[in-house]
Amino acid sequence: MVSHHEISLDEHRAWFQLLQRDPSRILDGCFAELHALLDTCYPRPPRDVFYRFIERYRPGFPAWIARSADQQIIGFVHLAPNSKGGTLETLAVHPAHRGQGLARTLVQCLLDKTQGVISLTTRIPDFFSALSFESICTLPDQSVLMIQVRFGQPYPLTREARQADRW
Repeated sequence: MVSHHEISLDEHRAWFQLLQRDPSRILDGCFAELHALLDTCYPRPPRDVFYRFIERYRPGFPAWIARSADQQIIGFVHLAPNSKGGTLETLAVHPAHRGQGLARTLVQCLLDKTQGVISLTTRIPDFFSALSFESICTLPDQSVLMIQVRFGQPYPLTREARQADRW
């Protein structure tokens, strides 16, 4: 079952869907939209963000989709959990909806449901620094490895996600 959470933003209202069950059912019908969003948000080669997401996502992994008032997917974030926390793998907001706090809201939703060490690599470290992530180092491709250590209410992973995390 998909639970819907309405979150008010200063500039607009967006619907967030917390994906917490079988992704073949939940993502059914939105693969094309996610693919288009990720290609729009990551236009430079290798343009494989969508395919990397499909390869890494497992049932029960936390992910949020933001939809506009007309139900178009305008934002997406997902976490690959591990035994110590997880890795923020993908963050995307459609260019027409940037600058309205949507990316911050998506990441905050993820952070509010995750405990432990959250890591990521990014080319926008200032954005994540404002969300209390700390820079660890700059990688050879000039992206920045960042972490945030959070202890609070854990995200209730499904049995499938816990099993996938054992690998």
